[in-house]
Amino acid sequence: MPTFGRRRPQPLSPESQAPADDMAQHSVRPQGPAASPEAVIPATKTATAWFSLAAVMILIVAILCFILQNLQSVKVSFLSLNWRIPLGIDLLFAAIVGGLVVFAMGSMRILQLRRLARRHARKPHTESDR
Repeated sequence: MPTFGRRRPQPLSPESQAPADDMAQHSVRPQGPAASPEAVIPATKTATAWFSLAAVMILIVAILCFILQNLQSVKVSFLSLNWRIPLGIDLLFAAIVGGLVVFAMGSMRILQLRRLARRHARKPHTESDR
C-alpha cells in the first residue's frame, strides 16, 4: 500500500532505538495554555506592518515591470487636452487618480457615519427606541 511520502522509520537494531528514546525524553512539549489548540499567538501591529510592507514591495515590483514593458508612447486625448506619454505611466496615473477618488469617497462616508453616530449619542433614548 502506498504511503504517499509518509514513511515510518524502522529501527534496524536495538542499539538504534536508544538514541530515539533518549531524544523523546528530552523533547520539549508545550504545557499549560500553549498546549491547547485554542492558544494562538495574537497578531501585532508590527507583524501587520511587516506583512503589509512585503505586500507593497511585491506590488511595486509588479508595477515597475508593467511600466518598463509598456514604454511605447501613445497619444492621449481628454476633453480638449491632448498629450503624448508612455502607456505604462499613463495607466499608472489613471490608477492613482482612481485610488484618490475611492479614498475621497470612503473618507466622506466615514465622516458621514461619525456625524450620525455623534448625533445618535446626543439624542436621549426613549422606550420606543428600544
